[in-house]
Amino acid sequence: MLYTWKKWQILETSSLKFRGRNMNFIPFISPAEQAKGLMHRKEPLGPNAAGLFIYDKPEMRSFWMKNTYIPLDIVFLDENGEIVGIHLNAKPESEESIESPAPAQYVIELDAGESSALALRVGDQFFL
Repeated sequence: MLYTWKKWQILETSSLKFRGRNMNFIPFISPAEQAKGLMHRKEPLGPNAAGLFIYDKPEMRSFWMKNTYIPLDIVFLDENGEIVGIHLNAKPESEESIESPAPAQYVIELDAGESSALALRVGDQFFL
């Protein structure tokens, strides 16, 4: 079970098996959810959890770490679930823009280092 920064508030999650791991994803679908994402979270997600931003169509995406207190890996995927870019170890509270290198329809935020632990590479198919 995953919790928001408020311990009593349970997050809705979806599960997906990836490279032998059962991954739990916190879906961010509405514009309000996407604007907030993992902001204000003070504890890491853990090795089997990630935030998943789901957009209606592929576009160039831009993220920042303002009000985000944990370092993250940010993975950009196209409409087919193919990884088009990976930004490793985004610095907490940075206002530097992190741009997708190609149009992305999905974006995954993982604890920093988890992309390497999963051996993610550009061109990998994340969703099958």
